[in-house]
Amino acid sequence: GRRGLETLYIPEAKAMEKWNQENKKAISEACATALPKLKAGQNVTVSIPNHQLYLRPVVAKHQSCIGCHSSNRKGDTLGVLYYVLPHLTKSPS
Repeated sequence: GRRGLETLYIPEAKAMEKWNQENKKAISEACATALPKLKAGQNVTVSIPNHQLYLRPVVAKHQSCIGCHSSNRKGDTLGVLYYVLPHLTKSPS
């Protein structure tokens, strides 16, 4: 089996503090649902109220990655980059 990433949470950025609090449950559920796919090296996009949460795995693609992450193997997910963007709405014509 794969090693690497065991848990996932979105840290609360100061600029997003209110949004994080309002969406805490949805964010937590999204992370739990996304974890197996991220561990498998797959990108995940999740809809959170009024926002899209884009999760991108950081995979040990090269043997040199294992130099610092010695408890892992090539192909393991070491971490996740995430982006939160508001839903785009069409402007009135």
